[in-house]
Parts: sequence; structure tokens; C-alpha cells
Amino acid sequence: SENSKDVILRRLLNIAEKESKGPVAFNVIYKKLSFDHRKKYQYEEVKELIKKLEELGLGSVSKGPREGFLFKAEKPWPTG
Repeated sequence: SENSKDVILRRLLNIAEKESKGPVAFNVIYKKLSFDHRKKYQYEEVKELIKKLEELGLGSVSKGPREGFLFKAEKPWPTG
């Protein structure tokens, strides 16, 4: 069974994939999370989780305008 960390990581990746072929602002990704996820994870935590996706080699984080961060999904969530 997937742990809750995997569930949220996969959700974040899916949102980024659906939003754009290019980089998506972290706050845009955050706003697309379900109410339950937003209750459970603060924005700061979500930022760390998105950076984790980069560490896992699933996408890349870049600096956006006005100190924001952008995430570009580059690979699908690994299955199996």
C-alpha cells in the first residue's frame, strides 16, 4: 500500500502535468490540491514535497519571477 507521502507526491506531479507542458508556479499547484490535502499540508510543506519530486528525478524546480518557484513535470510517476 502506498504511504501518504507517495499519495501527495503523485498528486502534485499529476497537477503539474495537467496544468502545463512547461513550468507551473508552486502556488498554482497548491491551489489545485483538495481541501483535505490543504488542511493536512501547509504551503511550506508542499514546497518541500515538490522539491522532493525534483530529487526523485521526476521534474525540475526553477526560480520564477518575484521570488516564486516553478515546477516542471518531466516524467510520469513510476509504477510498480
